[in-house]
Amino acid sequence: MNRFTAIYSTLSFVISISLMSAAFIVPTRLNWYEESGFIEVSTAILFGLSGLIALSAWSHDKRETYGLFALTMILAFLREFDAHKAFTTQSILKSRFYLSDQTPLGEKLIGFLFILLLLYTAIRLLSYVSGWLKEVFSLQKDAIVIAIAFGSLCVGKFLDTSPRIFTGLQEYAYQLRAIEECLELNSAVFFVLAAILVYSKKNSKKENTISFKKYADKLCTH
Repeated sequence: MNRFTAIYSTLSFVISISLMSAAFIVPTRLNWYEESGFIEVSTAILFGLSGLIALSAWSHDKRETYGLFALTMILAFLREFDAHKAFTTQSILKSRFYLSDQTPLGEKLIGFLFILLLLYTAIRLLSYVSGWLKEVFSLQKDAIVIAIAFGSLCVGKFLDTSPRIFTGLQEYAYQLRAIEECLELNSAVFFVLAAILVYSKKNSKKENTISFKKYADKLCTH
């Protein structure tokens, strides 16, 4: 792990833990952790940023994994800003949207196409899971960063739903919600790092190609 990755990761964890701690230390409830609050908006922006960086890498190297990563991040960005229900009568991710007679046919068609896009993206990503796990166990930097990002996201989602599953935790719903939002922010921060590593890998590959061409040209002139 190089110095940039180490410093970036350390700062990310420090900021996330500090934001989580505020939910327990500050006596009044903070609106940072609410819907459309500071943390959620920051998370959405970071998802969008990681998508743009990955898209830039894909524009130079049409590797499917780069394209899928960019698409996933853009979809996450749209999800954070509630795009799945912003332009329709209700959420396109719920079955009643498609079963209701009151939902316009045009909206159902758009929703169906969006669901197909989600399914396609998920299926294609699953096809790379075994290779990704091998890279994680071989301690490849970008694979580990993605594992941290994905792990933070999964733990956060579990904590967010836990008060509904375990009723004894309902009195801690605010704190658990705060932790979930901070973990999701941490996930977005690490996805940005993953996108940067992907982009730098593309640049490194390009530099190696240029160096090889220069070396080949030099041999040809002698």
